[in-house]
Amino acid sequence: MAVHEKPLRIGFIYDNPVDKQAVGAKSVSLEYEDFRTIDWMYSCLNKLGEVIKLPWGEESLNKLINANVNVVFNITEAGGGRNRESLVPAVAEALGIPCTGTDAVGIGLSLDKYLTKVTANHIGIPTPPFLQLDSFSDLYARQPEIEAIGYPLFVKPVTGGSSQGIRQSARVESFESLRSEVEWVLESCLDSVLIEKFIPGREFCLGLIETDSLRCLPVAELLLEQGNPNSFYSYELKSMHRKKVICPADISQRVLQEMQDYALRLFKAIGCRDMARVDFRQGEGNTLYFLEINPLPGLSPFYSIFPIEAEAADIKAEALIGLLIRNALARSQKPHLRARKSKGKESWRWQVANTIRSIDKLQNYVSLNSEDIRGIRLAESEFSWHITPYYASLMDADDSNCPIRMQAIPQELELYDDIGVMDPLEEERHNPAPNIIKVYPDRIAWAISNSCPVLCRHCLRKRMVGRENFDFSKEAQNAALDYIAQTPEIRDVLLTGGDPLMYSDEFIDEILSRLRTIPHVEIVRIGSRTPCTMPQRITDKLCQTLKKYHPLWFNTQFNHPKELTEEAQTACRRLADAGIPLGNQSVLLRGINDEPPVMKTLVQGLVRFRVRPYYIYQAQTLKGTSHFITPIEKGIEIIESLRGHTTGFAVPVYLLDTPHGKIPMNPETIVRRDDDAVYLRSWNGKIWQEPNKRETN
Repeated sequence: MAVHEKPLRIGFIYDNPVDKQAVGAKSVSLEYEDFRTIDWMYSCLNKLGEVIKLPWGEESLNKLINANVNVVFNITEAGGGRNRESLVPAVAEALGIPCTGTDAVGIGLSLDKYLTKVTANHIGIPTPPFLQLDSFSDLYARQPEIEAIGYPLFVKPVTGGSSQGIRQSARVESFESLRSEVEWVLESCLDSVLIEKFIPGREFCLGLIETDSLRCLPVAELLLEQGNPNSFYSYELKSMHRKKVICPADISQRVLQEMQDYALRLFKAIGCRDMARVDFRQGEGNTLYFLEINPLPGLSPFYSIFPIEAEAADIKAEALIGLLIRNALARSQKPHLRARKSKGKESWRWQVANTIRSIDKLQNYVSLNSEDIRGIRLAESEFSWHITPYYASLMDADDSNCPIRMQAIPQELELYDDIGVMDPLEEERHNPAPNIIKVYPDRIAWAISNSCPVLCRHCLRKRMVGRENFDFSKEAQNAALDYIAQTPEIRDVLLTGGDPLMYSDEFIDEILSRLRTIPHVEIVRIGSRTPCTMPQRITDKLCQTLKKYHPLWFNTQFNHPKELTEEAQTACRRLADAGIPLGNQSVLLRGINDEPPVMKTLVQGLVRFRVRPYYIYQAQTLKGTSHFITPIEKGIEIIESLRGHTTGFAVPVYLLDTPHGKIPMNPETIVRRDDDAVYLRSWNGKIWQEPNKRETN
């Protein structure tokens, strides 16, 4: 966690514990943590700063206003009512105090189980058939709909917390028992009633946690009453802590991926932050049904499910507390967040003019320990670096393993590479004209720039990008254009770099207009990472320029879901609205995007941005990047995890770029596998040997 000039003041808002067996199933106090959990949380928070206890009561909000705290750690139910869990986040937001967990809107929506199920259905996530009753008369008016759902049914309050209002009698098999349970919920819980089809089967919980990115924790299965498929987590069972939790649950890879997909989509649709627990039932035919999402899950290390799942992912319960505080502070208006939206900073020229090139300036955005600083100083002696303020604003300020940091900030590991070479594609052997790269008969890549908004650590052309000993003069450009004009087989020109969009609109207009005077050039493509690293560059004026030169295609590179920001979406929308097809070419990078759920979230987000996931590149044996390289089998595993589990056109082609061209990674192109290499057949029949060490435990 970042160091504060003054001790961090943490407002700890909680409910005074009660005897849960004494209060009964109808009470919201079922959600309160017990004394030992409150004491444990206080102890954890006390290690992070000065803790101001704010137990919920009549004067709680006044005390919060006057407490002068830097951050709020909130676990309170705030008394009662359908907006109870939203109250503290709303007040904290109004006061400008960072607060842990989901904001008032998201937490209010998730507490309303009817609206949550409507949301789930809207985004294609299956739920048991359900309906809401607001009065006893509704029961009779909607009896035909209820009968159509069919018994057994399950009855619970619409805004009840976990197990609140859920008795052992909540599962009903006749209209008479349904009438009795509905009457009890309406009169005792003072809430509307949710009726849904009861799903016999297994019950699961899936936790989600935002660390450097949103990730799924191992799935937990609740075994109730010796695994009876008709059992459920009632008030009676919860109050006596009568449950057995198996984590990780014994489920198939298909069910796991489906559950993760549903959970991630719901988390985003509801607008959750920091953490949530999503509950499922698995019914007949292994069909998964969403039950509810809880963005304020119990964190007790003594009886809660969420810490069990976190522990299975090597996240200690105490670390969860620190993580929530860190996330809340990261949302506060620090300089690295203001860099995205402050007046004037939406200009791409401001971003270029204020590019981060020093450790001192970088420390305005992230915390750097002595090891980080040493790594930058060592690596920059061999490899250049700079970062736009926008891209730096996406970084986790306190986590050196943040996927944005790993792509942009130099590390000492870059110096310890015994397999990499500076030009792994042997591009300088394929230069028939200045900065022209020709591998295929009918198309070329033309590097028109050696400048980029961000010097990515995995950059294929780090031998030239940011360096001065390459000729990009007017004479070199004219020579390249002359070569294209005099080579009639060239029908496809890719403008690349560096990044071609580092030039002015006027320069780009000139290059495109000159290419369009060459009759045999049918297609022009632009390769640029600016939508990801400096989306301010994609202006309406630029798009008006580009749309004059159709057919024109645009390829970009997003490598992690954290890069899919509102600004990036606006950039992609402007290009798509100009009629420009968009493709994405990710690079598979160890520790950044080499897990199937991360890549799935990325490709599905790209499709929402109107960008087709086109390629996933195997990381090259490029000097200074061996720590990014994954075994080829990892990429194949990711593609297999996507097929059938997402939209077909969202599944990219996994390939390796070689001096002989691009080779798709599939059984037809993999000739054989040795211990330390894989042999691949290229489009022209040549065999390429790629270093590929097997992973060892």
